[in-house]
Amino acid sequence: MPKPSRRNRVDTDDDDIYIPHPTKVRDRNLVSTEYEDESADFLLFSSASVRRFEQRVDHFDPSSMETWRQRYSVNRAHYRPGGPVFLMIGGESVADFGAVTEGGSWLQFAREVGAMCFVLEHRFYGESMPRPDFSVKNLAYLSVDQALADLAAFTAAMKTEHNVTDASWIAFGGSYPGSLAAWLRVRYPHLIDAAVSSSAPVQSTADFPGYLEVVSDVLDATDRECRPALEDAIHRLDKLLGEVFGFEKAAKKFGMCDFFDGYQPKNVAELVMSIMGIFKGAVQYNRGSVTVKALCDIMTGKTKSRHRFNSVIGTLEEKTTLDYLADVNRFYLDANFYGCFQADYMKEVQSLRLPTSTRRAWLYQTCTELGGFQTSSLAGSPYTDRFPLKFYEKQCADVFGSNFALRDGVEKRVAGSNVFFGGRDIRATKIVYVHGSWDPWHVLGVRPGDVADDDDATVILIEGASHCQDMRKPNPLRDSEALTQARETILSKIKEWIKN
Repeated sequence: MPKPSRRNRVDTDDDDIYIPHPTKVRDRNLVSTEYEDESADFLLFSSASVRRFEQRVDHFDPSSMETWRQRYSVNRAHYRPGGPVFLMIGGESVADFGAVTEGGSWLQFAREVGAMCFVLEHRFYGESMPRPDFSVKNLAYLSVDQALADLAAFTAAMKTEHNVTDASWIAFGGSYPGSLAAWLRVRYPHLIDAAVSSSAPVQSTADFPGYLEVVSDVLDATDRECRPALEDAIHRLDKLLGEVFGFEKAAKKFGMCDFFDGYQPKNVAELVMSIMGIFKGAVQYNRGSVTVKALCDIMTGKTKSRHRFNSVIGTLEEKTTLDYLADVNRFYLDANFYGCFQADYMKEVQSLRLPTSTRRAWLYQTCTELGGFQTSSLAGSPYTDRFPLKFYEKQCADVFGSNFALRDGVEKRVAGSNVFFGGRDIRATKIVYVHGSWDPWHVLGVRPGDVADDDDATVILIEGASHCQDMRKPNPLRDSEALTQARETILSKIKEWIKN
């Protein structure tokens, strides 16, 4: 059995080696992931000048004047006097400031209309730290309200500093920043004149089994044999873990680093969630080498041998769906340069308890305010019922303390968020909501029927598009007609906003 490597380790509070599955630690959606020309990404970082803006730690406590320095970048290369200003909102990871100089459809729009461009990093992500670590006391300053206030203060200051007080300011964002873009227009309409909100789950919810419903639909659309094979494999895995020596067999088959303690139900949940995470990520992003088609081809035996050697009886035998699922996992581990991984709930919790763990920030936001947990609570439990909402409730409490249990925290906050911002029922003008039908998050986004004719808002649903695909750099050779038309519609709305 492979041994743990320190290459992909995550520290725990007892300094033990912990190698979580790559689906647990991969970077979340960034501006940089929306580039189509991957080869240029590393060059873009060095081409942008990163600056600092002084922000208040707490915008809502008049007695506190404590400040910190937030990172941002600006590009005036395409700006023409009288042109608009584009503000790209950073999200739940380090901001790629190269996005302000190259890559992405928003810069195509900027060239067309002569826009000045800004990228602002989100508090508690990257190097924009209001406090030195991620303790619960410090994370109290991580919220949607504080992030929006950061954006408002930054916008007001840049209007004066760059002499663009009369320009049209348009906010851009994808995924969580897409929600922020829409909410910024709602909260500060005197500062932000319009917004392009891509793949934004504005309808907050704690329990989100609908994510896996879309995954199932996309697998069916890709290969009619794929979803049934995956469901069968997941249930075979679940059954294997209940057999004598089943833990050891599963650990060996799926490339785990060491002994797997399947007697702990939460460890089994970690394993099943990690494997399902491969397919969830492929559906959401569908790019690079780990595409939906690539996984389905492996899962249905189209790219791997249909036989395996049985060392016990010394003959070849037909592979089962569980064997193909193990092939998928090995393909994914290799793609992420992992030799092996562990599925250990308590080690995961211990690593997340460390106040220095950058992973705490996004988990804190989901546990306290945003929810969006991709649970297994589907009718008929096609992927087992190993990770229902109560699993995430327990994790929030185990990591941050009993006060952060979901029923006492995020569900109330989620309800408050929908009441305050409107959920799908946003009544703000001059917003374009863009979604891809293959993006599971579109289920929580604004739909065409949610916008009234007099709202001066536009909803675009791009058939077959994935998460934030409209934000990527246009590629005429690969972009669908629907995707091209969506970008043309966005540009048309931007020109209309500026003219008016």
